[in-house]
Amino acid sequence: MKSIQVTLLLLATSLMHLAAQQAPVEDPVRESLRLWVETMKNRQVQQDDWKRDQEVLQNYKDGLNRELEDLKKLIVETKERNQAADKESLDLTAKITAYQEAQKMLGEAVRVLENSALVQAKRLPTTLAKDARMAQFLVEIAKDVQLTGEKQNEALPKRINNILAFLGETEKWQQTIHIKEEVHALKDGREMNLKVMYLGLAVAYGISAEGNIAIVGTPGAEGWTYEEKPELFTSISEAIASTVGDRDPSFTTLPVRLP
Repeated sequence: MKSIQVTLLLLATSLMHLAAQQAPVEDPVRESLRLWVETMKNRQVQQDDWKRDQEVLQNYKDGLNRELEDLKKLIVETKERNQAADKESLDLTAKITAYQEAQKMLGEAVRVLENSALVQAKRLPTTLAKDARMAQFLVEIAKDVQLTGEKQNEALPKRINNILAFLGETEKWQQTIHIKEEVHALKDGREMNLKVMYLGLAVAYGISAEGNIAIVGTPGAEGWTYEEKPELFTSISEAIASTVGDRDPSFTTLPVRLP
């Protein structure tokens, strides 16, 4: 179609040129021919412009379609990421809730152990309870047992370590015979320095450096109680001497009160 129009346009142009060389014709005919040629030229220009515009619009449309497809993919990917994030958030929330519940349960268990440790501390010999390390652990435990509310579940590792340290020091004392110099009040009101032998946490025997004073101590729920047993002075003296190496080992019979 375009080639026919171009051919006609060239033909009309040739006719006009030829007409200009020949004898003059009527002006209306020449003017009509000139107008027709201009119209054809303008039409051809408009057609070419329209075609270019059509190509531009088509390219723009194709670009928009590609962008639309990219946006659709992005929307799908965003939804998938959001779903994954929501699931991860739910999983994290569940983990946090489980951790908080576990921490609460652990806090309750630690509180039970702390109370038990303070109860058992009353059964410790005074010498052991006043030992620097043991005294520090007991102070910390007594302070921690006063925590309430949310603070009750704080610093649990440290508090557990204090309890374990308390039990460790107690167990070390339990496994050994200890000879300690202690001041005890007697029935007559006097206070006397005695050498006391502890057989772990079960029983204690003490004697004075001079005289015929002997005591036997036993643990109880409110602490140790000591009874004067002067008749055991010799037996206790022999047992202590054998323990510290002042005499050869020998069997010595001493009374033990069963709990």
